[in-house]
Amino acid sequence: MNKKETMQIMEVPEELRHKPWIDDGEEVPGDCGKCGGCNWESGTVWLIAKNTTDLEKRFNEHHTGLCGECMTRMISDTGWAIDMPD
Repeated sequence: MNKKETMQIMEVPEELRHKPWIDDGEEVPGDCGKCGGCNWESGTVWLIAKNTTDLEKRFNEHHTGLCGECMTRMISDTGWAIDMPD
């Protein structure tokens, strides 16, 4: 039996989205308001993470998140279930 891992859909904080990073030795401005799925500008991008530390780690690795529409599509297409709190 597979053990379920609890993850959260978390908003990427604005200060993290605007933090510059280094790519091939060059500083890249941190203006990550684009969705990593559709590449449209989005005021809010989301990631699935265990906690805020995991969120920062995942964002720092990929420098992107998903807009609400792409996040919903990904959850629907993968067949994931969302457990609602009681």
